[in-house]
Amino acid sequence: MKIVFESSNGSIIENPNMDYLRENMIDNSPDYWHQGNGTATIDIYDDKKGGRSLLIFPNAEHGIYLKYLIIENRRVREE
Repeated sequence: MKIVFESSNGSIIENPNMDYLRENMIDNSPDYWHQGNGTATIDIYDDKKGGRSLLIFPNAEHGIYLKYLIIENRRVREE
């Protein structure tokens, strides 16, 4: 399995550690979200399953908003 994180400023990090994600997206919020496009994604690649993506958006009340997508047979399903 491979995990790819794309930050709000477009930098790509393969298999990021949780401390890095927390420090950047939660602890530095809202400054983090004012860079680049203002969103981030975590893409999960697994040979046994189709692609999966976690879309991460800023949220004033809760810090972040998460949207989980599953890609199977070239179709996207939200969960």
